[in-house]
Amino acid sequence: MKILIFSDTHLTEKFDPEKYRFLKKIIQPADKVFILGDFWDGYLTEFDAFINSRWRNLFPYLQKKTIYLFGNHDPEKLSNKKRSLFCKKAEQKHKLKAAGRNIYLEHGNKLLPLIDDILNLKPEKKFHLNLLKYGQIILNKLINLRPSFFQQTYFRKKTLELKNKIKPAKNELYIFGHTHCPMLDLEKGFGNTGFINYGLASYITIENSQITLHKSRYR
Repeated sequence: MKILIFSDTHLTEKFDPEKYRFLKKIIQPADKVFILGDFWDGYLTEFDAFINSRWRNLFPYLQKKTIYLFGNHDPEKLSNKKRSLFCKKAEQKHKLKAAGRNIYLEHGNKLLPLIDDILNLKPEKKFHLNLLKYGQIILNKLINLRPSFFQQTYFRKKTLELKNKIKPAKNELYIFGHTHCPMLDLEKGFGNTGFINYGLASYITIENSQITLHKSRYR
């Protein structure tokens, strides 16, 4: 059995053919898929606009084998039952047993709040949503200039902060998204899927009792 774990694709109604092809390529061979939040971006688009976009062509590959966990950019309150188009179950967190470990999955924003959580901005309120939207647009433009730099500086720092917040017991592994920097430390029981955005891609697979972090580019 092959398990795929990824997060932070931040999809909107704007379609990216290269990103689509990459996601399809890693999703198709997986027997189970876990999306650890920020699959779509509720700061930048409405849920129905995302659902009706060309990304819907990806949904049949996900629908029957995917467990989707909510993130801070795609909280439960911003979507509806149409989530069933791309997952068989939606949760806040999930536990599974694989590769001889108890593996705990969640987005990570509950353990490490970022600016929207710290300021208690509520994305379902229009004024707050506009603040989040324009802030995210500016941030995206900055990151897009040098995504690798951000991943190895600010995002790495936040990922290490998240890592320091967990206290795994023996044979436990905590895997998060949220902080956009891929990392896997099996000895310390910590993993982060990174993101699939800005041309960079990272994700985790579990197959034949091997837990592997993959890093590549899709353009």
